[in-house]
Amino acid sequence: MNDNQIRFHLDENVAHAVAKGLQHHGIDVTTTSEMHLLGHIDEDQLAHATAHGRVLFTQDRDLLRIAQHFIDHAGIIYCDKNARTISEMIKRLVIIAQNITADEMIGMVKFI
Repeated sequence: MNDNQIRFHLDENVAHAVAKGLQHHGIDVTTTSEMHLLGHIDEDQLAHATAHGRVLFTQDRDLLRIAQHFIDHAGIIYCDKNARTISEMIKRLVIIAQNITADEMIGMVKFI
């Protein structure tokens, strides 16, 4: 893994199977439950991901609104609930991780 490779943080709205799939591809990922952030407000989720240089993957539309005011985040990737299967989400996140650097994701909101 290179120093500028994207590392993900998945919030509590994302199925744990997505984290497992990303880990299977060798991608560094944390989850809200692992970080003891269950029940924390969205701003805390984004602040945690940002503080640790992690791109936040979410299916929570509220984070899109928050991102408009918190522009110095490490990046947000959003997927509408039920818009993609778990395997489709994993595939798209892997492609992003392989083709975009962590530096390029800073302040970016990407939709999959």
